[in-house]
Amino acid sequence: MCSSSSIAAAGMFAHAALVFAEFEELGDYAADLQERAVRAYDWYEANPERDDCDNGEIKAGDADRTLEEQEGIKVTAAVYLFAITGEDRYHQAIKNNYKLARPFNDGETPRWSMYNPEQGDALLYYTRLENADTELSQIILDTKVMEATGVSRDIYGFQESQDLYRAYMRPESFHWGSNFPRATLAATNLDMLRYDLDAENAESYRAKALGILHQFHGVNPFNMVYLSNMADYGAEYSANEIYHTWFSDGTIWDNALTSERGPSPGYVPGGPNAAYSGESSPPTGEPAQKAYRDWNGSAGASWEITEPTIYYQAAYVRLLANFVGK
Repeated sequence: MCSSSSIAAAGMFAHAALVFAEFEELGDYAADLQERAVRAYDWYEANPERDDCDNGEIKAGDADRTLEEQEGIKVTAAVYLFAITGEDRYHQAIKNNYKLARPFNDGETPRWSMYNPEQGDALLYYTRLENADTELSQIILDTKVMEATGVSRDIYGFQESQDLYRAYMRPESFHWGSNFPRATLAATNLDMLRYDLDAENAESYRAKALGILHQFHGVNPFNMVYLSNMADYGAEYSANEIYHTWFSDGTIWDNALTSERGPSPGYVPGGPNAAYSGESSPPTGEPAQKAYRDWNGSAGASWEITEPTIYYQAAYVRLLANFVGK
């Protein structure tokens, strides 16, 4: 138990409960998740916030969040619990703390929902609730529009002159795990369509998101699909290696071309990393979009380039979902 994990669980369980409640066969599960979300939120409220719980045992980076970050996560939980229950205590938490959510404290040139995307998603979702505060809803929507059409216009909409590969992203976003902000940048452009915030430029936002999806699928300096082992699904060149203990160097899961089986198909690697700290060249010495190497060895810190994570994967799937089926 810790404040970081409890408030994060509250938000995820509440969101899942809200979605699953739409399906009759998942009704009991949705009710159970809602109860757990309320209990986690109550525990967070009743106990001191801490940022020192993770002792490193899991070895996946420090899972603790700062006390301020936890209050931003609380806004996400409060939005979905308010949507489910209509209780005023959750509404008050939203109104009192919305400025602590990531879209409202992302620096001079913000990037709505490129980082901590669940917080921006929750705030936009709030504006569609029948019992939402009208004034606060307008503040949220105005802030999003101001970013897209003003202070952060460089990352919204399709501008052909920006990028040879038709999917411009700010240079500083080519860091460890750059495929995550790459996918969420597309999603935050699609928000402009989903919430009908700039109808005149709707096609431009869609084109930007589609350009980023094409970049995942090979329109990039390597002509490479940023998914592992996709030859059987039509890719002429996809990621042959990813850094992971399941698919490590020298095993039968090592390389899609040269090992017995190669890694499982469809994993999203971290992506180009202009801040790569290792000595391997490439990616050292390459331009930001080419700061990548298709390898998984322990020598050279390949994990900073090709390691997959669940949130890279989720961001990609979410983007892809906008362009398949209906």
